[in-house]
Amino acid sequence: MASSRLARRYAKALIEMAVQQDTVESITADVRELLANIAASRELSLLFQSPVIKPELKKKVIGEIYRSKLNDLTLMFMEVVIDKRREQWIADMLNAYVVLYNELKGIVPVNVITATEMNEELEAEFKAMMQKEFGINKMEMSREVNREIIGGFILQFEDKRYDASVQNMLDQIRKDLHNQVNVKMS
Repeated sequence: MASSRLARRYAKALIEMAVQQDTVESITADVRELLANIAASRELSLLFQSPVIKPELKKKVIGEIYRSKLNDLTLMFMEVVIDKRREQWIADMLNAYVVLYNELKGIVPVNVITATEMNEELEAEFKAMMQKEFGINKMEMSREVNREIIGGFILQFEDKRYDASVQNMLDQIRKDLHNQVNVKMS
């Protein structure tokens, strides 16, 4: 719990500085790139997690990798995090930044779970449905495939979950039949 407060505090500082410097979009692109790189590179993740590697070496490695790729503010942020010995929470900080960015821009993260890969046409239909049914015009849609739901979809956004999967329907039928059997036996 304390790490999430810490992550949010650092993310808030970064987004406030980005707003002041009018570099929000650039910083957000940097943050997304860093998150993707941390997720894709075990070595980079271990670099941030290792208490054995000295901060100066960590900053040198980050500088070598990202000096020409990232905004100066992003690099400065990374150096401050390393100087403060908080780098093991860098992914949490970057994820917290994305949440704050979405709040700032009024973007609602939406997760769609389907039994098969979703094509662009189906994604457009989901976006149209979200606009019509829930009034959500700006969204960041993530897709997930879960073959266990058999068919249909599950929508997750804000604190809502709509389960229109075949598996859920079968579970409901099973419950209804079980309840009817129990009522007749009573």
